[in-house]
Amino acid sequence: DFLGFHGRYVSDSYKRKYFNTGWLRQDVTSTLFGEEKEAVQEAIKRTKQLILTKGIFDFFACYQNGFQQVLATLNQGVSSKQFDRVIKYPVSDIVVGFTASKERDSILGHMQQSLNKIDLSIIDDSRDIDTALSEGTKLSDLISGAVHNMQASEEGIRAAKLKKKKRE
Repeated sequence: DFLGFHGRYVSDSYKRKYFNTGWLRQDVTSTLFGEEKEAVQEAIKRTKQLILTKGIFDFFACYQNGFQQVLATLNQGVSSKQFDRVIKYPVSDIVVGFTASKERDSILGHMQQSLNKIDLSIIDDSRDIDTALSEGTKLSDLISGAVHNMQASEEGIRAAKLKKKKRE
């Protein structure tokens, strides 16, 4: 059965970069792409690390470069539902590959609200992961150079509280 289609606009004339159809459109805030894959689950358990990306292209860039401990939100940032599932993974480190400051603020706000002891680090690059790799950057350098101990902005904390409140 056809469930939906996830794609990326290649023209800069569109306001949004990605689009979803079918089931994904209705359920994108609950979906963590890759979660059902056994190889991903095993890699997360083995490495005690989770790489969280926004798009499917970043997911596959990580996966094909040997970093199979990866999930994608297929969404702008992370929803409260997705975040609640992400922090339940048995990991000590979550590396986030979001590029927009609003998305970074949102996940940092969620993290601060959760009071979780997972080490959160954000890839400090303004390019999407797949773009950085296609331009010659090594994925291992992006991940090892991720910035730790970033502070959540007030705006990100408020956004996380609002998302949580809406869901409840």
